[in-house]
Amino acid sequence: MPATFGLRSSAVLADLDGDGLLEVLVGNFGGGLRLFNAEIPVDFGVEEQEESPMIMIFPNPVQSHLRIVSSLEGQRYATVTDVYGRRCMEQSMSGTEEVIEVSALPPGVYVLGLAFDFGLVNRIFLKR
Repeated sequence: MPATFGLRSSAVLADLDGDGLLEVLVGNFGGGLRLFNAEIPVDFGVEEQEESPMIMIFPNPVQSHLRIVSSLEGQRYATVTDVYGRRCMEQSMSGTEEVIEVSALPPGVYVLGLAFDFGLVNRIFLKR
């Protein structure tokens, strides 16, 4: 039987009863909540990094030059995409501080993706 939850409902996953399995909590159309028990283990096998890298971008909102400061050195690759997922810019980076020229971008919300050896880090910024 299909469930009717409502247009603005969203699901929340959490181990509510401490049994090591996730429960799913969803708001329904009538304003109440529905609880579903799932066979999803809490441990997804993701290893935590000992020390997460510090990555800052500023100013935010930005007009022309976006500064990126990272605690990691080495080669990395930066991409800027808009909210529709279209790639707007690409730039290779190597230092702990870099500046990206964003003055050609139209005003809006963008995602800065930084590709490191360990994976991808995203930061959101607003272009005025």
